Amino acid sequence: MFRSTETVVSLLHNRAEVCTFTKLKTAVQQIMRKTFEDRHLGQIKTIHPTAYYFRQDHALSAFGKKLSGYELTIEPWDSSQTRSESDQEYRLGNCKVLKSLNASTLVQRRTEFHNCLIDIVKQHHKEFLSKLDRPLKVPDDKITRWHPNFPLDQIPDVEPSSLPKPQNVSKVTSANDVLLHASGKLPTKMQQALENVGKPSSECHTENGNKAISNETCSSSAIKRSDVKGISASLLERIRAKEAKKLEEAMTRNPAEDKRTEMIGRLGEMARILRSFYVKQKKISLTLIDAMKIITDSYHSAISEVEVESHIKLLAELCPNFMTLMKVRHGQYLKIDKNQDMNQISAKLAKMSKQ
Repeated sequence: MFRSTETVVSLLHNRAEVCTFTKLKTAVQQIMRKTFEDRHLGQIKTIHPTAYYFRQDHALSAFGKKLSGYELTIEPWDSSQTRSESDQEYRLGNCKVLKSLNASTLVQRRTEFHNCLIDIVKQHHKEFLSKLDRPLKVPDDKITRWHPNFPLDQIPDVEPSSLPKPQNVSKVTSANDVLLHASGKLPTKMQQALENVGKPSSECHTENGNKAISNETCSSSAIKRSDVKGISASLLERIRAKEAKKLEEAMTRNPAEDKRTEMIGRLGEMARILRSFYVKQKKISLTLIDAMKIITDSYHSAISEVEVESHIKLLAELCPNFMTLMKVRHGQYLKIDKNQDMNQISAKLAKMSKQ
């Protein structure tokens, strides 16, 4: 939604055309095929407060003539300065509007918005970790993945920030507001009907809901107690501490280690392919280019030659007794020891992939 908003705002701004909410809403809905309302703009403002400058201007007709009403206008703001300075300037209204929005600026603004959104999710994640049975304290800069039980899909929606309101415009949102504005001007029956509508509903539904929730919590706690019945408290504590430590290590693990582990999991099949071809063709050595082509053609799924090259080098690093890489004047060659037991090599690689 932010990307569609950026596209429309940049087009209008680069044409020196005033971007009103009416124009923005129509264009964004045509791009996304979804409803776009002012609360979405408020959510964008909450996530990245310094992305746009909002103000209420006199509504203009098609020919530039001022009308009696007001309309919300949006302008892209230069947020290249520090966050604290930009927030202060925004509150004071001394916003520096961008002269133009080119491709590099749009990418930079999109990255800033993504980082702000990640910061909000990290805050929810931090609160989740603090509410666990064994609270975890992991620095935000060391987290590379979320906790396995973190309900990422159940994060509450971003609260929309308030947008500038038009001057001297009063909105009627309930029956009580109608009574306040039209007291003494409505017929007696209509006034009584509005009073009945404006009365608060009975609290019986909330009481029933609270009872149902309490029953569910009681039943769930009873189930948990029956599951751990007969197990010593010290053993449970050690198990929970071990699980908490594993989760903390998983959240702070380097993504490069996961990629390496995934590569090791593929090496067993690649080693068998190379050895079968090596024995069948009675080769003394293979060029690295030929080995890459063989694995690319014979592997069970699609894989590029660049990825195959990195896998072959990793295989030579992990199993030097099975395969060695030699650099000669005309290129790189690999030599395979046919006397090595493939079952032992596969078991060794499988063990490495599980570490």
